[in-house]
Amino acid sequence: MFPATNEENTITPPQPGTAGGAAGREFQRRKDKRDAETDALPYGLRKLARTVCKDPQHIRAWQSGERGEIAVAKVLDALAADSIPALHDRRIPKRRSNIDHLAIGPAGVYVIDAKRYVRQRVEVRRFGGLFSPRRSELFVGGRRKAGLLNGLEPQEAAVLEALSELELPTGYIVQPVLCFINAG
Repeated sequence: MFPATNEENTITPPQPGTAGGAAGREFQRRKDKRDAETDALPYGLRKLARTVCKDPQHIRAWQSGERGEIAVAKVLDALAADSIPALHDRRIPKRRSNIDHLAIGPAGVYVIDAKRYVRQRVEVRRFGGLFSPRRSELFVGGRRKAGLLNGLEPQEAAVLEALSELELPTGYIVQPVLCFINAG
């Protein structure tokens, strides 16, 4: 995930990675599986399935996610000129999930999870108060999305673990961030 040392004990910088790589591979895997299923249909039904019926949402979501991650990467890569390098599509050891982006600055590392919700309202609603504890919850398109926040925890933990062996300045932070693209 972070720089490694080679035989001469010099640090070799990590490759920046391909933004949206994991999402693009998952989209292609699911699309290929669906195409194989429609290939088994008789010609007329196969043609109908491919021209009239668009890919289901569980397939399109991965392609949309890939596009969102690429959009975030373009912005982060532009910051590299300002000494804020970014790494994209980093695999979390011993997990199937990945970290979309890491932006590394003088104050710390920002763990960025890109989410593309086209024309959907993103809001934090506050509940409770006078006689009950106050709490805040994330909603996207009117639906509660606590899972998005929970998904940041293993990403943050992986980065903290990777940094634990390094001597970092006091106050160096690891900050998880949700980045919404094309939200309404």
